Amino acid sequence: MFDKALTVYMDVPLKETLDRIYERADMVRNGSLKTHCSILTLHLINNLVYSDTGDKLTRKDKRKMIHIAQKNIVENYARIYKDKKQVLTLNAEGKKRHIAKDITKSLLDYLDSKIMVEKVIDKTRIGEVIKVDKHVKTLKKAGIANVVKKK
Repeated sequence: MFDKALTVYMDVPLKETLDRIYERADMVRNGSLKTHCSILTLHLINNLVYSDTGDKLTRKDKRKMIHIAQKNIVENYARIYKDKKQVLTLNAEGKKRHIAKDITKSLLDYLDSKIMVEKVIDKTRIGEVIKVDKHVKTLKKAGIANVVKKK
């Protein structure tokens, strides 16, 4: 079942991700954002005192260490999803409503292409040349050679 699953990966550049995390931590610290969960950045800055070498950490050292840890987390997620076969990568830099529209459109296009591939596979068994409105490249990548665009 998981081999056929589609993963939707919301891609945000590293700098943007870290900026959002720091902005949210500042909002929690100032009291403008009420939250029941602890934020890694805020928690470590307030509670971490010494480094692994025994030196006392300054606020700047703590931020640098947290920046490296969060960067590693973001890069690892990107690497994991890059290696997967069925991943729908979406740019998540915009506003929520634009992202929601992109998700809906991309998923519908993906499902439409999958349904089209199933229909085409059935027709290729009998050797017809199939004329389609869209997804010609997708079908050709899937190994179906007798597909042409409708004119």
